Amino acid sequence: MVVEDEPEILQSLMRMIASQIEIVSSVIGAEDSFEALDKMRSVSPDLLVTDIHMPEMTGLELIDKAKRLGKCGRFAILTGYSDFAYARQAIRLSVEDYLLKPVNREELFRLLRNVYDHLHPAREMKSKPQSGLRPDEMPVSAGEEMPAGRAVQKALAYINQHYTEDLALEQVAEAASVHPNYLVHLLKKERGVTFLHYLQRIRVDMAVQLLTCGEMLTVAEIGRMVGFENTRNFFKVFKRHEGVAPGQYRMQHALPPEHL
Repeated sequence: MVVEDEPEILQSLMRMIASQIEIVSSVIGAEDSFEALDKMRSVSPDLLVTDIHMPEMTGLELIDKAKRLGKCGRFAILTGYSDFAYARQAIRLSVEDYLLKPVNREELFRLLRNVYDHLHPAREMKSKPQSGLRPDEMPVSAGEEMPAGRAVQKALAYINQHYTEDLALEQVAEAASVHPNYLVHLLKKERGVTFLHYLQRIRVDMAVQLLTCGEMLTVAEIGRMVGFENTRNFFKVFKRHEGVAPGQYRMQHALPPEHL
């Protein structure tokens, strides 16, 4: 079940989830917490993905009620806010994942696969010999081949060096010598962030420097320089992190003529 009060985002998420026909049998949508609870009278979803900020009843309150009613045991929260106080609260509710908007397709699909594997452990065990993964590609535990802190440092260093490129989680995990799933776990445990959020934060920070350095680069040029493949996505991500569009930020933080 997906709970999201913005209809377009709700439909988009439902389509993405429904595309995973090998592991998802059905997807139910709800535009607020009350509609979700009403639908849970007749169905108990295996996974509830809910936005945090909704009118009258928040997503966290919905999760708490669903747990008390015994209607669902696995949850993921979805939000456009990067305040990790929500993540800490979500941890207390034992959520499976914390997804930031715009949702990364790979992270969503990984969440679905993890839930499926927990629900069907026998199938997971049977599928492992056919997965093609070598022993060195399987997740490692902290204190074994790669200490957690060192793996995170290597991953973040690689992102810092290659943030202008079209980076994928698998590429960064390979550079850190850990499995992608394990890197996701480490980033959230050690730094409280997702791979996508950290990458976007680095790009936005560099864009801020370029916007305020006095060089007359266009906003579109700056977006491309820091790794955004299109200007629209740059505007959206920048505004989510800084609260204003790049052009407005430049005007608000422009250096006086005597300092240029």
